[in-house]
Amino acid sequence: MAMYKSLKKALNDIQNATSLKLSVSGSELPIELFELVHLDTLYIQSKKLNAISDQISKLGNLKVLYINSIELNEIPNAVLTLPSLETLGLSGCHILKFTLEVGANINLHTLLMNKNKLNKLPINIEQIGTLNSLNLSDNNLGDFPMAVLNLAGLTKLYLDRNSLTSLPIASLKKWKSLALLSLDGNNFDEDHKVLIQDELNYWFGDI
Repeated sequence: MAMYKSLKKALNDIQNATSLKLSVSGSELPIELFELVHLDTLYIQSKKLNAISDQISKLGNLKVLYINSIELNEIPNAVLTLPSLETLGLSGCHILKFTLEVGANINLHTLLMNKNKLNKLPINIEQIGTLNSLNLSDNNLGDFPMAVLNLAGLTKLYLDRNSLTSLPIASLKKWKSLALLSLDGNNFDEDHKVLIQDELNYWFGDI
C-alpha cells in the first residue's frame, strides 16, 4: 500500500496506490485518475476545478476524499453515494447548495462543508443516517438549519461565523446524541447569548 503525490507515479503502481495527493490545474479531473480503483484516500487541490465527473463512481474503495477548489459550486450525487466513503471534506470551495436524491445510499460519518456559500441544507439530510460530525462554519446560514435535528446520530455540529440570530433552544436541549455544538461569531444579541449560555451551558469564546 502506498501514498503518492504524482498521478503518473501512482498509475505506474495501480495495484498498490491507495493514497494520492493531487494538484489539478484544469477545470476537470484527469480521466486517468479513475483508473486508480484501489485508492482509499484522495486529496485534490485546485484553483480551477469546477466539476466532478460521475466517473468518480469507479473509485468505489474511497474512504476519505478532500477537495479544495474555489471554483467548485456543487456536489454531484456520484460523490455523496460512493459506497465506502466515510469522510468528505469540501472546505474552501464555493458550494451554494446541495441536494440529496431520495433513497440515495450515503454512508458518510464526517462532512466538512466549512468556508463555502451555503444558505440552507437539504430538507432530507436525515438520509445521511450515519453522519456524526458536520462542519458548517463560515457559510451564509441566516437561520438554524432545522433539518439537522433529524440526524439522530450526530455528535458534533459546527456553526461558527454564520449569520444566525436565534436557536431552537428547546429542541437542542432534547437532542441527546449531540455532544459538541460550536456557535461563535454569529449575530445573536446579548440577551439571546445569555439564554444560550444558561439553557445549553454554552460558553461563547467571542464575548
